Amino acid sequence: MTPPVKERVYRVVAGVLNVPVERITDESDPDTITSWDSLSHLTLVLALESEFHVTLTDDDVTDMLSVGLICRIVTERGAVDA
Repeated sequence: MTPPVKERVYRVVAGVLNVPVERITDESDPDTITSWDSLSHLTLVLALESEFHVTLTDDDVTDMLSVGLICRIVTERGAVDA
């Protein structure tokens, strides 16, 4: 069984940003994760599109200001819990 969307997002964020998954919360954002810069943000977008088989719009990419918002956005784009 595939893990829930939120758990998968947390794992992708942790992997791309090289932080322990236990440190990721819905409130995690570029201000709380120092490795989250503009380049890693683009890497994160590509990793999320690959993980969830979704296409994120330019507005989605701009709106991805926290992990909680990322969860909402990928769900809106069609990612589903198994």
